[in-house]
Amino acid sequence: MVLAANNPLAATAAVGGLLWWCHRHSYLTRDNWRRLSQAGGAAKPLLKLAQAGMIEHRALSDSLLVVKPPAYPTNDQFAARYLARYGQPLTPGELRDALARRGHIISAAQLKRNMTPTVRSSVPPAICGPSAARCSSRPAPESAGAAGSPEVA
Repeated sequence: MVLAANNPLAATAAVGGLLWWCHRHSYLTRDNWRRLSQAGGAAKPLLKLAQAGMIEHRALSDSLLVVKPPAYPTNDQFAARYLARYGQPLTPGELRDALARRGHIISAAQLKRNMTPTVRSSVPPAICGPSAARCSSRPAPESAGAAGSPEVA
């Protein structure tokens, strides 16, 4: 059907050729037309069943949600991933240099802002020590006490 809609001349030629072939082989007699119309009547329930299936398929496909791929990681995520893999505390300058070697240009000042925990943030970007000069993505040891972590009331 799509081919006929896009190429009406080719479709007309194909139908004309088929009719000519049927005429030449005596398939276009009254008896054959009567049998063909009876077969068409028997096909009506099948056509209704196919139509119901297509409607159901359309309804199901319309109800599907499109899942978008995850967004490109943010600068905070790049820094956190590097710190988690490296396993050593780094200053913001060292972290900036390490990320720059991997093609991620982030300023040391931005990294320092991201590494400094805030009370308003529900999840601090990194766990910082008492001086907040060297940060790591790993939890602070128990002996460091509450000096390095903000207390949330």
